[in-house]
Amino acid sequence: MMLTTLIKTLLLPPALPLLMVVSGLLVWSRYRYLARVSVLLGVSTLWVLSLPVVSACLHQGLDSDYVAATPSIAPSGVQAIVVLGAGRHYGANEYGGDTLSHSALWRLSS
Repeated sequence: MMLTTLIKTLLLPPALPLLMVVSGLLVWSRYRYLARVSVLLGVSTLWVLSLPVVSACLHQGLDSDYVAATPSIAPSGVQAIVVLGAGRHYGANEYGGDTLSHSALWRLSS
């Protein structure tokens, strides 16, 4: 399990482009051409992945299948509304016990 997590972390951005840059810098004195290509490819990959256009395209593929429910398309017979939690503060003296975290309060208010 731990090895799988380590491999995933190293292969997904931003770790892989950063590893390319570091490995290019490490072999700079011996293999100049390979080092230049590695550094250039790593930096350009980081730059491209940080562009808002790329981010929007990647998010569009994830969000396109899901539509927010509105009262007009809600199924009949609904008995509950589920609000995803975002944490809570345990033993908050100013509120007399447990209370919702800042993120949860923001989610409920919008």
